[in-house]
Amino acid sequence: QAGVTIPWGGFFAPVKLPSDYFIRMAAAGLSHVEFGTESMSGQMLKTYRKPFRVRDVFSAHEQAVDAGLHVAHYFLLGGPGESAETVNESLQKIEQLPKAVFFFFIGIRIYPHTAIYDIALKEGKISSGMDLLQPIFYSSNRIDPVAIEQLVREQARDRVNWIIGSGGTDAASTVERMYSKGYTGPLWEYLIR
Repeated sequence: QAGVTIPWGGFFAPVKLPSDYFIRMAAAGLSHVEFGTESMSGQMLKTYRKPFRVRDVFSAHEQAVDAGLHVAHYFLLGGPGESAETVNESLQKIEQLPKAVFFFFIGIRIYPHTAIYDIALKEGKISSGMDLLQPIFYSSNRIDPVAIEQLVREQARDRVNWIIGSGGTDAASTVERMYSKGYTGPLWEYLIR
């Protein structure tokens, strides 16, 4: 209503939203939506204590795409209880999210005074008083990080819109080329498929 047209992007939880939410946000200049989706396994979303379910992810995604916005999802694999089955469940459901970029991170950084700290301590992954200034990551007892990465890479099949971790040297090279050609802003929008 104020006529603000500055383009902006935001990080959102894919919770249940009013049907016109992203249309209104787009009218206020929103151009990029980044969802902290974490998983497409109902079991893992409960473990992560997320305030949304898989059906909400699909709904929020569709609303954002229909509003003409650039969409990305961030996934955090390897938490407590993660298994080959839950990873594969996520990967199959991700295939049903069109027109997006997907960022995959494996393992959860352990910070003091958090639930994951308590779980890691109980499971013997860390010890009390351990220096966590240097990053230490939680990984599931049911599937190791290497196996998770292999499952994601097999599903990704070299698609440029599936980015694992920081993307490595290939991603860095792509970003460098795009900057040299004058591209600015969140460059992931150019990877949307």
